[in-house]
Amino acid sequence: MSNKDWNIKNVLIGSNITAGGDVHIGDVIYNLKAELSYTTLFLCILPKEGQAGSYTAELAVKSKKTTGAAKAIHQKGEKLFAEPVSLEVPQDLLAEVNRFQAERRQLENLRTAGTQSPENLQEAEDRLAKWLYDSFIVREIKHVIELFTGLLRERKISQLALVIYSPDDEIINLPWEMLQPLLQEEEKHLGTDNFMIVRSFQEKLADFDIREESSNAPPLKMLFIASMPQNLPENAQFLEVEKEQKKLLEAIGDLETGGQPKILIEWLNEASLSEIDQALKERQHDIVHISGHGGYYQSISTGVLYLEDEEGNERQVKGSELAEILRRHSSVKMLLLSACETAVAGKNGFINEVAQSGVPIILGMRFPVTDKAAIEFSRAFYSRLTAGDTLARALHSAREKLLEEIRQKRKDNPGLAFPAEWFTPVIYLNQYVSALFDKNLPYQTHEDFYPKSSFVKTRHSRTLGRGFIGRKKRLRQLKKLFRRGRPVCLYGLGGIGKTTLAEAFAHQYDNRSHTLITLRGEDIHIIRILEEIRKRAEKKLSPEYAEALQEAYQQEQKNEGKLQLLFDNYLTDKKLILLLDNFEDLQKDEGGKLQKEIADEELRDFLRYFIKHAPKHCHLLLTSRYKIVDSIESELEQIELEKMSFPESWRFFGMSPKLQLINYQNRANIYKHLQGHPRSYEFLRALLEKVKDMSWEKLKPLLPKVEAQVVGDLLLEKLYEQLSQKEQALLQNASIFTEPTPIPALGVISEQGIKEIKQLTQSLNEWSLCYLDKEHNMFEIHRLTAAWISQKIKPKDLKAKQEKIADLYFALYQENPFEYSLGLLSHQYAKRAGNLVKVSTIAFQLAYNYKEQNYFKEAEGKYKEALRIRRELAKEN
Repeated sequence: MSNKDWNIKNVLIGSNITAGGDVHIGDVIYNLKAELSYTTLFLCILPKEGQAGSYTAELAVKSKKTTGAAKAIHQKGEKLFAEPVSLEVPQDLLAEVNRFQAERRQLENLRTAGTQSPENLQEAEDRLAKWLYDSFIVREIKHVIELFTGLLRERKISQLALVIYSPDDEIINLPWEMLQPLLQEEEKHLGTDNFMIVRSFQEKLADFDIREESSNAPPLKMLFIASMPQNLPENAQFLEVEKEQKKLLEAIGDLETGGQPKILIEWLNEASLSEIDQALKERQHDIVHISGHGGYYQSISTGVLYLEDEEGNERQVKGSELAEILRRHSSVKMLLLSACETAVAGKNGFINEVAQSGVPIILGMRFPVTDKAAIEFSRAFYSRLTAGDTLARALHSAREKLLEEIRQKRKDNPGLAFPAEWFTPVIYLNQYVSALFDKNLPYQTHEDFYPKSSFVKTRHSRTLGRGFIGRKKRLRQLKKLFRRGRPVCLYGLGGIGKTTLAEAFAHQYDNRSHTLITLRGEDIHIIRILEEIRKRAEKKLSPEYAEALQEAYQQEQKNEGKLQLLFDNYLTDKKLILLLDNFEDLQKDEGGKLQKEIADEELRDFLRYFIKHAPKHCHLLLTSRYKIVDSIESELEQIELEKMSFPESWRFFGMSPKLQLINYQNRANIYKHLQGHPRSYEFLRALLEKVKDMSWEKLKPLLPKVEAQVVGDLLLEKLYEQLSQKEQALLQNASIFTEPTPIPALGVISEQGIKEIKQLTQSLNEWSLCYLDKEHNMFEIHRLTAAWISQKIKPKDLKAKQEKIADLYFALYQENPFEYSLGLLSHQYAKRAGNLVKVSTIAFQLAYNYKEQNYFKEAEGKYKEALRIRRELAKEN
């Protein structure tokens, strides 16, 4: 580079750059490679007081080196001009920028730009970029930038950042990114990949730190937040959220797959500030990515981001509020705002305020962006970041990709006006940042990052807090309906996760403040409901009060009267959720045929009374395979539970080390065939994790066959084949029990000892074929699994074992005559075994005990049943 190019009086850079790579700045000589390898040029543009359109510009340099001659330049920077440079900015330029921005705002899909022709659109972009260049890159500034970009091209320095600061909103909001190719004299590309143009709110170069290399090890951790659009109905809002999630997955899904994923993504269920704070506290993410809607109100110079409150309602959040959260979490290195106008700077602009958090990098969108561009930008940007590349290279790669895309679009469709989008993303820095992690450090394991979850039935569902059950839309609906005091019936296909969702919601609702009573299937009876509430009342009330309540309770002859006593004396200040699970068992007539009405009229009337008279904080929640079409229908809110969406399925895959190995395309293929059915996913997970020689390639041919079977029986068959004979035998025995059961009860019908039974139930739990509650020493088989397994048992053997179970429960019932659930279970198993003598004996016993407690209707019903059976048996004999 010749000396004559740099003989400009106002520029303090010396006229000699030696072959050894030394440069004069003022009175100090710096070695380029040793002391200026990572260079920041800080361009400060200040308005002249009282002179509209007139500004002064100062240019300073700062390095990353902390020793030698560059120590001072590292700490406070070095001015490059002897005196500030004067700038005159035409008002026509600012008007053109405003027009350009307004036209971008009006575009719905960025396919056409108003009435402009393709040629006029491209000319407008080129003209604006050239106008910016001519207005701001004046002689002195141009010479300095050319010097350093020249050094960059010659690889005498490693990286260059041009950082722009101005307190003037109009100036800082100019599309500075459009200058990138012009500053490097490029026509078709953006120039070298180690140069970037960024903005900052740091007023002084001394405050703009040069961050040392990251000490973090890979992988990167991201918190992804999709907030609700504020102007759409609820169903459309969730479709928008899923769309945003799918866009991210399409862009970077493969970065999260494999044995050592390059990025770990947590998908936040609730886009509230408190949930963001909690997630960052527990997982310490590197990146916070917010996708949603924002706005900048010009009249009051205020920007907002539309998030949610703790109830899921829309909340306009200021940048200062989000900054308060982010300030607490030093792990966050980058905030990415994929939300309109959040990158607009202003007096109270969202990005101005959120920058006060101290987050080193904030990336926002200056103009609207198409879905395609968002995907391509994210794919290129995150691919480079997760490879350990610098921010400059990642940003350059992403912009270059968008530039290539727009050129190809314009070439392929010359009749359409496609706006360029490569300059839409903008970066604000409060300090110089290189890479987000040190790729030379060993990879950190991530077993604790993803929540553990299962879609088999659970006790109060272990899928809470950071756990995952999916169906965010339905959880929010449930919360809103409960707030209004409405009873709800969740209905849908078997194995789709109704029980898991209901239990998880009930346990979590209202900060876990409610007592949960769960009854299932054939165990749902009026007396069971009353007795479960009464038992809890006795534990909570004083002995004198409990005794008086029990006496009044026993004297009351009507079930509704007993319920009202409990309402008035116990539930006035106690919160309750009554969960009636697998309610389809109550939608059967005497012949066992399914129907949509509630077969038991008395239960129907009782539930109607519960709904009408329960205190507001007492809730009724039902799950069933079928919608209830009944006289009670008008009093129930009924929600159909659909299968999991693709993003929800993706999250489920992240919880399994084996499923996580499957790449994006194959996950999409699985979703196509299994259609988001959680029980099938659970079986798929168990097969891949438990079978040593099982691989995805071996299972792949099964999927089209499984698709035709709603509950994935083919996968269940495959699982069953992998079990040992002892495991198969125990699973057959366990499947005969239709309710949560103590593990020792298996000993009644199994030849194995208790120790071996515990070991085998643990193994079946690992196969996802049963749920094991170690805390309460209980097991439970999903009813669809039990129905399929029971087909493996010979009818004669099945009946004999059902009789043994009936005897077990009857013996326990005789010891505890007012534990009606035991008597009813004994009655059910005797019926299934077809032992009518036992059925009538148990019915007589139940009738007697019912009468003792003034359950007269129930007593009469059981007496009639017992007498009818005896008469039928007498006729046969």
